Amino acid sequence: SAVTVKSVTPGLSNDTFIGDPAVLAAGWKETRIGPRMGSPLRAVRPNRIAPVDIGIQGTRLTPPLGGGMLRAPMFHVMAKPTGALCNLDCKYCFFLSKEALYPDPPFRMADDVQEAYIRQVIEAAGSAPAVTIAWQGGEPTLMGLDFFRRAMEFTKKYARQGMVVEHTFQTNGILLDEEWCAFIAKHRILAGLSLDGPRDIHDAYRVDKGGRPTFDKVMRAARLLQNAGAEFNILCTVHAANGDRPLD
Repeated sequence: SAVTVKSVTPGLSNDTFIGDPAVLAAGWKETRIGPRMGSPLRAVRPNRIAPVDIGIQGTRLTPPLGGGMLRAPMFHVMAKPTGALCNLDCKYCFFLSKEALYPDPPFRMADDVQEAYIRQVIEAAGSAPAVTIAWQGGEPTLMGLDFFRRAMEFTKKYARQGMVVEHTFQTNGILLDEEWCAFIAKHRILAGLSLDGPRDIHDAYRVDKGGRPTFDKVMRAARLLQNAGAEFNILCTVHAANGDRPLD
């Protein structure tokens, strides 16, 4: 029997038929929610009361496996535990102004929300062998090391046996010290370090709250990460100061 993907968001309609031949051949009917992105979807088998959550708009259903059971597709979600709060004042940042949307401090992810986020991401991965839990900002290191220590405890609590859970976070590096970097290395966290190029390029836009340059602090963070054996990469924002200097 066919399965129809239906909206669980009020006011949205099932208006786009995808029609994947492989899915149809396996007996599933596929639809996509519109027009709003990120709308939750559910798969509903005829004559069943309880729907099965499967993902969001843009994901595609796969043929039913294991006697008609529908397995959740892989997806990626990213949390901002400090919201727009940051210890820098980068001139091109579009997100800093969002702090004004939440005037009542503190804008910090509560412990129970943190636990729920980690649990739900792991549960939503279904039978997948690996899952990524991503942290961004704002500046996530403003949450402090204890926040991420709890993240590791919650991960251990909810991860299935044999599941690989990788934590990632994007940081400006200002608060990284030897303790932070040892923690990142120990738990095999993939850190993204924001660096826009050599000193003159980086400092053109990436300044602190007093308008002071940050290049030296970021390079210090890079060296600390290297010394700790931590895995990290560089996130470089392309802008007017570096757009014509790709080799730098």
